[in-house]
Amino acid sequence: MPRTRNSCPASVSFGRRARELREEREWTLDQLADQSGVSRSVVLTIEQGDNTTLDTAAKIAKALGVPLAVMLSPETCATCHGAPYRGFICGECGTAGAGVTR
Repeated sequence: MPRTRNSCPASVSFGRRARELREEREWTLDQLADQSGVSRSVVLTIEQGDNTTLDTAAKIAKALGVPLAVMLSPETCATCHGAPYRGFICGECGTAGAGVTR
């Protein structure tokens, strides 16, 4: 469950996108940590919506092969926040989560 009490919306959105992209690549937390040079515990807290530095966010975005600007862009949908969970499709915007085939 994303943390929101002490996190800004951009951090929550970034964390959701990072998790979704990691899962699409079928990477473990350890694999993303290794690829990004960020500790596993930091990757986990970011995926849970905690705030992070731009430097750390840039390392994760680079490891995932996605421009940081895209990772930080406003959420596309109030329902899925731009990253529906694995196996789900957003009913509002139609975005499919990882593992969904149409």
